[in-house]
This record gives sequence, structure tokens and C-alpha cells, in this order.
Amino acid sequence: SIEALQAQYENSVTLRDSSLDAFARAMSELAASSKAPVSTARVVPITPVAASAGATADTAVADAVVTYDIADQVKCTDCKTCYQDLPELFEKTRIVVDGESKDVARLIPGALGKVKVTPELKSRIARVIANCDSEIIQ
Repeated sequence: SIEALQAQYENSVTLRDSSLDAFARAMSELAASSKAPVSTARVVPITPVAASAGATADTAVADAVVTYDIADQVKCTDCKTCYQDLPELFEKTRIVVDGESKDVARLIPGALGKVKVTPELKSRIARVIANCDSEIIQ
């Protein structure tokens, strides 16, 4: 029945969320106990597929439709703007910040190779840039 399937689905979601929480706690404990140096930040440009072929890193950043500095991810307030309006580029994820688990948005790995920049996409990107609460998407 539909009710049984819905209950099974909700149970699966609950189990997944609790597993993610346990994983985040474990990663938080590991990060807190680690003496590993923090890596340097890098800018991830979102460029049109055609423009990225043969372009240098500097050209790619200069020609980018939008840039997202991975170091700014800790500033994300999870306002949901980017991954709701640009689900082909961004997704919700969980990171550890100062030993605490935090929901943030991130650029989907491999999304740059799949996106085709259209006027409609540029319009949505402009809206996301304007509405990003943390102002980390530019």
C-alpha cells in the first residue's frame, strides 16, 4: 500500500540522516584530534563548457559565469538559494567547522563538465548571486 511505502521511505530517510550525523560526529572528532595542516583555498570557476576547452586557469576565472571559493564554504548559512535555484550546479552537504557538523551548499563535483550556459541559466545564476545570504557566490 502507499502508506506502507511512505512509512518505509520515511524510515530510510531517518536512518540515512542518523548515519550522516554519526559520520559527521566521527569526522568532527577525527578533525579535532588531528594535527594536520589546513589546506589552502582555491577558487572554483563555473565556466561555459565551450570556453573551458584550452583555457588557462586565469582565463577560466576571468571568463567564469560565477565563482565559488571553497574556503568560503564555512561562511555558508544554508539559505538554500543556490541548490534550490541551481540544482544542476549546487547541492546541500555537511561539513565540520570548529568540531561541529554544519549544513552548507557546495558545487557538485563534475557539474562544470555538464552545464551548458544559456541566457536562462545566466539569469538564474545572477539571481543566486544577488540572493546568497553569505555573499560567497560571485
